[in-house]
Amino acid sequence: MQEGFSGIGFNTQQDGQLDSVAEKLRGLSAKETFSDLRVRQTESGKIPWFHYLTLNPSEREAFAAWLMEFHQDYLEYKNIKLTPGNCFNRAAYLKTLETSETSLFE
Repeated sequence: MQEGFSGIGFNTQQDGQLDSVAEKLRGLSAKETFSDLRVRQTESGKIPWFHYLTLNPSEREAFAAWLMEFHQDYLEYKNIKLTPGNCFNRAAYLKTLETSETSLFE
């Protein structure tokens, strides 16, 4: 990323939803999709952080949006448990960041 870049990531609720969205986008859009895995450096080494999907990425754009799905290794590293319905729990994630559960996005 370059200086001045900004973006917003939207996360999926369940494992596999990123692939479902990618498949639907390929059928609906003439734009290219791009997906990859972000890795995060931790005190114990690098771990897979999240998979992401974006439309027609460009290095020149100053803003980007993407859909992300946390990797199971990262959730385990942060000790984030999925809900009984096997969904991602944003409140549990925010607690690992020492961030208030009260948010405009909930």
